Amino acid sequence: MIAFSELAPMQRRVLFGVLNWGLGHATRSSVLIKALLAQDIGVILASNGIAGAWLQTEFPHLQFLELPDYGVRYSKSNKQWPRLLASLGPIAWAAHKERQSAEMWAEEYEVSAVISDNRLGFRSRNHKSIYLSHQFRPQAGNFSSLAAMAHRAYYHRFDELWLPDRADAALSGDLSMSPRPVVPIGILSALENAPTERNIPVLIILSGPEPQRSILEAKLMDHSALFPEGSVLVRGTDGACPDRYKKRFKIYDRLGSFDLSRLISAADIVISRSGYSSLMDYRKLGKKALLIPTPGQYEQEYLAKKHSGNYGWLMAEQDNLQLERNLDRLKALPQPEAWELSLPPDLFKPFLG
Repeated sequence: MIAFSELAPMQRRVLFGVLNWGLGHATRSSVLIKALLAQDIGVILASNGIAGAWLQTEFPHLQFLELPDYGVRYSKSNKQWPRLLASLGPIAWAAHKERQSAEMWAEEYEVSAVISDNRLGFRSRNHKSIYLSHQFRPQAGNFSSLAAMAHRAYYHRFDELWLPDRADAALSGDLSMSPRPVVPIGILSALENAPTERNIPVLIILSGPEPQRSILEAKLMDHSALFPEGSVLVRGTDGACPDRYKKRFKIYDRLGSFDLSRLISAADIVISRSGYSSLMDYRKLGKKALLIPTPGQYEQEYLAKKHSGNYGWLMAEQDNLQLERNLDRLKALPQPEAWELSLPPDLFKPFLG
C-alpha cells in the first residue's frame, strides 16, 4: 500500500467521504477503497465518529480528514420520527459544511473524483462526484414521500449514483427505486469466508445507535439460558460489560473485519439488526440470521419484513422476542447459498482514465 505522503505528484487520487451511521457505511466503503488502491489510485478518507475511527484503524496509511457529525439521535421509544424530524436542521447544516470542505479538499489535493457514501453534501462542482447509496427511496412511515423528496434534492446534484446491489435489486427492493438511472455495482462486504474448525452455535452482533443497542442487549441477555454453550456476543460498543454476561458468553466489544469474518464463518446462526450492510455480509457468507430491526427505524423494518423467510433469514420484533421458537425455525431452514462479490471490471475507468 502507498501512503498519502508517498503519492507521486500526478498520481490519480479520490476523495472518499463516508457517513458515520454505525459501522455499515464504513465497512462496505472499505471494499471500494481497497479496489481503488489495488488499481494504484490514491484515496483520501473523510468521515467522523466511530466510522472514522474504524477507517483509520483499517487504513492507517491513508490521509484522514474530519467531517461534521449529522447529529442524529434516537429515542428510547418505538417512535423515532419526532427525533428524526428534529435532526433535519443539524443534518442540513452538516451537509452544507461538508460541501464546503469537499470543494476545498478536492482542489487542494488535486483529486480525480469525489465519492460519497451517503454524505449528502460531499461533492464538488468541478470534479466528478459519485453518490453511493442503497436507499434512493427511503422508508419513513407517513413521511416517506417527504423523505424521498428531501433525499432527492441532495443526490440529484451528483454526477453518478451507485447502488450496492445486484442489477435485479434483490436485496434493496423498493428502497433503491430512483427517478434517475443508477449503476448497480454488486453487493459490498468487507468480510471474507474464513474456514475454521471452531463452531459457534449462535453469534450475536449488536450495533447501531444508543439507547436501542443497550435495550436489545439487555433483552437478549434476559434470555441467555436459551443460547447454547459456546455462543458469542459482539457488543459493538466500548462501554462497560456487565459481569453476568461473561458467565454465559465469550464477549467481544468491537472487532475488525478479519476477526468478525472468522466468527461469522464459524457461526451456525447470527442474531443482529437488519441493517443493509449486515444483510450484504450474510449473503456473501451464506449465513442464517435472526433479524431484529431497530424499533421505529423504517428501513430496517422494511428489509427484515421483505426478506423474512428468504435466504435463511427470519424477522423478530425487539418488543416481542420469541427466541426459542425463532431459533428452532431457523435451524429447520435450508442452508443459504453464498453470493459472489464482484465489482464491475470497468467501474473506475470512466472518470479515472
